[in-house]
Amino acid sequence: MPSSTESQAQPTDAPPTEAPTYRMAGHRRAHVYEAIADAAPLLGMTVQALRARCRRGAVREGREIRCYLGDGVVATKFGRTWRVRFPRL
Repeated sequence: MPSSTESQAQPTDAPPTEAPTYRMAGHRRAHVYEAIADAAPLLGMTVQALRARCRRGAVREGREIRCYLGDGVVATKFGRTWRVRFPRL
């Protein structure tokens, strides 16, 4: 009779079944949403300036709060934090 530890399923090296939260773009991960701290330098402004711009330009759309920053860049509020999405090139 096998012991209780032998009858338990052994972990496998199979890949996870859940999809990752990013899309692959060549060899680099392309996040769908960027944090404010990562997006501010890309937009040429400070973190504080980007947060203030999002706060001033916030628009409620249904259950979401968004700020349209121009050129297809959209900031979306998730809870208490803002995330920025850049358009696909």
